[in-house]
This record gives sequence, C-alpha cells and structure tokens, in this order.
Amino acid sequence: MRTRRQRLRAAGFTILELLFLIAALSAVSALAIPQAMKPRLRHNEEVAADYLAMIRTAQQYWLETESTRGTLSQLCSGIELLPLAFQPGLDGVVQRGGYRFREGFFADVTPGEDLAPAGCWAWPTLWGYSGGQVLWLDYTSGEIHEVDASYSGKGEPPLTPPSATGLGPVISR
Repeated sequence: MRTRRQRLRAAGFTILELLFLIAALSAVSALAIPQAMKPRLRHNEEVAADYLAMIRTAQQYWLETESTRGTLSQLCSGIELLPLAFQPGLDGVVQRGGYRFREGFFADVTPGEDLAPAGCWAWPTLWGYSGGQVLWLDYTSGEIHEVDASYSGKGEPPLTPPSATGLGPVISR
C-alpha cells in the first residue's frame, strides 16, 4: 500500500517542475514570436509600397487632366481616382494596411499660393509590429524611396519632403 505522500506525488507536478516548464516555454516563445512576425511585417511594407504606387498612378492622371497636382482629398472625391476609404482625416493622415499615409508639401511656398503636394509619406502605425521602414513617394520623379533609417521609430515624419541625402534605394513598383 502506498503512503499518502506517494499518492500526492503521483498526482501531479512539483512547483519546481512547473517553473522549469514555464521558463522553457517563455524562452521558446521569446525567440519564435519575432520570427513569426517577419512575414507580416514584409507584407505590410509591400502593401504600403503598393498603395503609394496607386497614389502615384492617380496623381499622374490628375496631373494630365487638371494640369496641377491634386491632394489626397481631391483624388478621393470627384472622379474618385482613389477609393473613398483613402480620404484623409482631419489631421491629413490615412491609415491603411498597418501604415499611415500623409502628403508632404514644399516648404518654400509663398503666402497665398496653393500648396502643391511634393509627395506622400508612408510610415508604420506601430513601429516594429506593423512595419519597420519609412517610404516616400516623390510626385516629381514618380519614384518610391525607402527613407533613411534616422526616421525609424520617431513617430510621424515631418510635413516637408525628406532631403535628398535621406533617401534610400528606389523601390520598384
């Protein structure tokens, strides 16, 4: 016949065994979760570049028909070159696919002159979780650039275009 202590021991794990199991699972998940998120981050970055390519196409059409560059609001209204869901909020920001989009304007506009957008920024909604790179669509050249890493993780990019030295490689879309 077994003693009471032997019956209790056979009924479950000791606290030390449970702590070891929890520590092992924590270590495995700490290594596995970032690896599992990499495909999602790449996908969000690709979707952001695709959105910028869509904006570029709408901007080119607007320029051909109106002889001036249109804002995101103009491209969404009227002949609806962009989906209405891409209409900017009061802060001028559109949130789509884990990224935020906002137009950048030239800083040297004279007072009273209409602001002509210089391009469009795209940056992650949550740094490191929804994306890890800042993109810039230059309306003049039509190129989509990866912006210098100095912008990374610092919130919203400025309203003005990035300097030429801050531009990274061209992303072909």
